[in-house]
Amino acid sequence: MTGDVELLNLSTGGLLLTAVLVLWRRELPVVVGLLAAQGVALAGTAAVLAWSERSAELGAVAAGVLVLRGGVLPWLLRRTLAGSARRETRPVLNVAASLLAAAALTLLAMAVSARWWRGRPRRGRCRWPSRWC
Repeated sequence: MTGDVELLNLSTGGLLLTAVLVLWRRELPVVVGLLAAQGVALAGTAAVLAWSERSAELGAVAAGVLVLRGGVLPWLLRRTLAGSARRETRPVLNVAASLLAAAALTLLAMAVSARWWRGRPRRGRCRWPSRWC
């Protein structure tokens, strides 16, 4: 179980890192590559949960996310960008403000989830898988 938690932390950390990198970079081909990496991290999260729960359905979801979000969608976006002359995005906020907002929202999400996790029901009346309670 400890290995599962470590892999889950690694994949969700990769998901968060790619989200922050998308805010930092402005070149569209780089953003498309980060989108593909984010799809791989998301598929990794689903794959770790599938392995931990021994669920074939979650495994199928992980494979679908990997193929669609990690492969097909970036491929279609690269094809679309091949004919485009504009290669950079124009952000609404500057990079520093975007990164500070992302950090603040991440801390808020961690605070809310930690508060929820402390108040979860104990064994016997848990609605989640038994390993999580």
